[in-house]
Amino acid sequence: MADSDGKAAKDLIRDVGKQLSAKKECPHKDLLVKLLRQAASALPKLKTQSDLLKPNIKPLSDSILKHGLLKQKDKDVRLLVSICVCEILRILAPDPGFSDADLRVNGSTEIHFQCFPNKSDV
Repeated sequence: MADSDGKAAKDLIRDVGKQLSAKKECPHKDLLVKLLRQAASALPKLKTQSDLLKPNIKPLSDSILKHGLLKQKDKDVRLLVSICVCEILRILAPDPGFSDADLRVNGSTEIHFQCFPNKSDV
């Protein structure tokens, strides 16, 4: 059953990436949240680190960059993008397909901390 979950997750991630990449402009927040939530739920199901997963993940990675989702103003979108990027980094390490410059947000490479700007006790 875990194998079928992995295949379903790969297919879902590829489909989300294709839906996002098909948009010429950044999609509306509601669609972004819906699609990114699906991807954020599916990515952890890909347990193995493998270059074989790149073709399934590349459309999502490319869409994150194409639409500037790392610099989104909306907190929900930023959180979901951060989750997706962290999972992509985990799965595709050591060559995740993002450059250091791609991951810089406001001059910082620590993209996941941007979601918690007011949390000094974290």
